[in-house]
Amino acid sequence: MKNLYPIFVLLILFSTSCKKENIPDDNTAYCSSSTFQVTLDEPDLSNSNITEDKECNVIVFCKVGQQNKLIKLNATGKLLWNKIIDSDKKPIDVLALSDNSIVVLLKGESTKEKTGAYPNRAWITSGIIVSDNCKTSHELVDSCTYFKYKGNLELRRYDSDGNQLWLKNIEYNQASENSLLENSSNSFLLIAADLYGMQPDNVYDSIGNLPKIDFPFDRNKLKVYNISYDNQVIWESEVDNLFNEWSLDIFFPRISIVKLNDNILIKTKKYLITLDKNGAEAKRDDLYPEHCDNTLYFMIGLGEDSYIISGTYAIYEEPLPVGVRYTKCIRSDGAIIWQQDEILYIEDGNKNCFITNGYPYLKYYDAKGNYKYEIDNVYFPIAKINCNNGITFTSTDVEDNYKLIITRTDSNGNF
Repeated sequence: MKNLYPIFVLLILFSTSCKKENIPDDNTAYCSSSTFQVTLDEPDLSNSNITEDKECNVIVFCKVGQQNKLIKLNATGKLLWNKIIDSDKKPIDVLALSDNSIVVLLKGESTKEKTGAYPNRAWITSGIIVSDNCKTSHELVDSCTYFKYKGNLELRRYDSDGNQLWLKNIEYNQASENSLLENSSNSFLLIAADLYGMQPDNVYDSIGNLPKIDFPFDRNKLKVYNISYDNQVIWESEVDNLFNEWSLDIFFPRISIVKLNDNILIKTKKYLITLDKNGAEAKRDDLYPEHCDNTLYFMIGLGEDSYIISGTYAIYEEPLPVGVRYTKCIRSDGAIIWQQDEILYIEDGNKNCFITNGYPYLKYYDAKGNYKYEIDNVYFPIAKINCNNGITFTSTDVEDNYKLIITRTDSNGNF
């Protein structure tokens, strides 16, 4: 195998305040104030995600060309190692655990499999608005084939030197870049989805009756796994009866998971679902049950006592429906801390701040929702808040073969 170290072209701007000898021997988090920007001679970047470990090392999981790469840099942007991940699946998420080991999530190509149960049936929207909360009715017709997604996920753990410790296959077929979350000092959470297509919750036949529908296969569902560092499933929890009224048979825009004190909060297209610490479903909330087309787009946690949710709903008025956008910060007891009348494309956050992705820029806000600054000319970014309340992010050099750029800023956006 060729030596990967010389392939890096380093364009580094950094401060030298990080001293390796200051890092404690135990797993206590150490925070470096170093900043840098590094351009890697890795062309054709497609998928990427990023995280930091407890020693402020930056880990990037990405696809460049036809290869999956796991790359580790120290807090000043110096390359520590670059590993090829031998898998035909694409990178989805990466998480640095409390012992500085690394978990990566990959997703196989999703294919559609024809069901034999209803070979010529599909749902169509009849356009009729029914009931007080204006749900759209759907008609069951003989028109086209019903499909199920088929695919699987792959979970791998590596030590701090990039050596693989174990591999686990997950039979569910969908995940997102917010699917992994630290749970304790010896376990982490994974949320995955299994999709069976469009499954509306308000179905009428051609003459207006409400028949009992036996869905092909099963309901759309999620599964949350609590997995130990040594690859044991401590518990798993299935969340089902997830209706999908869209012709796009995916959990759009994405599923997300956050910790709220001892509880776990997951976001689907419409519902916020709370699980207790053992994975049992405690409640299921529709934030706007009195309105139509409620869609939850983005969710991130602000520490463990509050979270931000961003979405839309519709108010049906003559002659056309009126769309309403919102972003709100909600405390774990349900109290609204602040609210804005716009969608914020939230990337990440903590108890002090959060960032949004506006392509081609990143915007930085304090935890009260006040805009502070933005970083411009950032193409295809994936960003995380670092320990310094700055931003660590990947982006693409669109003027030089779509090479990978890694940047670490301070809390004012400087690097």
